[in-house]
This record gives sequence, structure tokens and C-alpha cells, in this order.
Amino acid sequence: MPGDFDQYPDRDPSAAAAHAQHYEQQRERLQAKLEAQGRSDDLFVAKTLAVQRPEGGAHTYTTWAEGIKTLLPAADVVLLVEQPVEANAKPAMTWLRWDVTAQICADQYWTVMPDFDPPRVLTVGWPSPQELEVLKSRKLR
Repeated sequence: MPGDFDQYPDRDPSAAAAHAQHYEQQRERLQAKLEAQGRSDDLFVAKTLAVQRPEGGAHTYTTWAEGIKTLLPAADVVLLVEQPVEANAKPAMTWLRWDVTAQICADQYWTVMPDFDPPRVLTVGWPSPQELEVLKSRKLR
């Protein structure tokens, strides 16, 4: 799957859909468990979505929002959502390959949750402004 950092990863559409469905089933179980424990406001269990591109091929993606502790599923693409500085402003959104995001974020901002099947990472921080600039310079086209 590795390739140019600004090119979308490519996988078979049926494989992308199966990947997303597997994570959705897990997400529903995790969300129910958090709700039963009264912790659903403490932790966001992110979805994996499958996207079939008009030009052919497919990929999966997940969303990671600034300031929200998240259980991220493994996906081909990560949508980074920066909270706006001003109340009326829109959040900044950057589409990145998972591998590009991991190069900057995995060691410092992600904790692997080894007991999850399929695997997930827990977000424990957010990239610095300098790291965000590097990530943005490697965004998908």
C-alpha cells in the first residue's frame, strides 16, 4: 500500500467495505460497553468508512479531531480536524495517508491498544503547530 504521500491508497472496493464493516461491528460493541459504564462522554470510538472513488479503486478513512480522546481504527486515510480558533470559524480539515500520519504521530500521540481485535490506537495528544505544518505539506490531493 505505501506509495506517494499525496496519492490516495488503493484497495479493492469489496475489501475496503469488509474492512469498514469489521470495524463498525467492533465500534458498536465498544460504544455499548462505554455507555453501560457511563463513560461514553470520556472517549470517542471512531468509525472506519469505505469510499469508492469515481476514477476507480477504494480506500478506508477515519476521523481524528483535536481535543477529543479517540480510539482510532486502522484505516488507509486519516482526516485531521483542527478546532477553530474563533467561535464562528470552521474547523481546518486535512486528509492524510495513515502511514504519513503515523510517521509523525505514532510514537508521541498514539498508544497501541493490543487487546483490541481488530487493532485500534488511543490518541493521547495532538501534533504541535510545527508538526501540523509538516503534515499539511504532505496532504492528499
